[in-house]
Amino acid sequence: MKRIDEELSQRNQRQRDDLHWNLVETMIIACVSIYDERVEQAIKGIEKLRPSVDKYVVVADESVTDVQKLKLRILGCAVHVYPFEDNLMLLHNQCLDKCQDGDWGIIHDPDEFFNDQF
Repeated sequence: MKRIDEELSQRNQRQRDDLHWNLVETMIIACVSIYDERVEQAIKGIEKLRPSVDKYVVVADESVTDVQKLKLRILGCAVHVYPFEDNLMLLHNQCLDKCQDGDWGIIHDPDEFFNDQF
């Protein structure tokens, strides 16, 4: 009986260790797709959500200026620029490409905001 208890205890410890490892490896990544007219709107949402995530990715089209990209980078965002293709779903998929398996992704539009309790 003692041996069974020891084995159960060891197995439980391994499961806790595995859970801890998985939590350490998992990142929460927020991503927003933007174009020139929406940058200032997106910045408001980024400022609110940025402290709650591990990484913030901005997928922008070519209409975003260098000054706007700099503002986004100052906020701690990784900025990736793609040619404009008039396809919002494609931009969202490009956001997902920046995540790895096991990451939690928060993909949002520039006009979506998060409440203070997030």
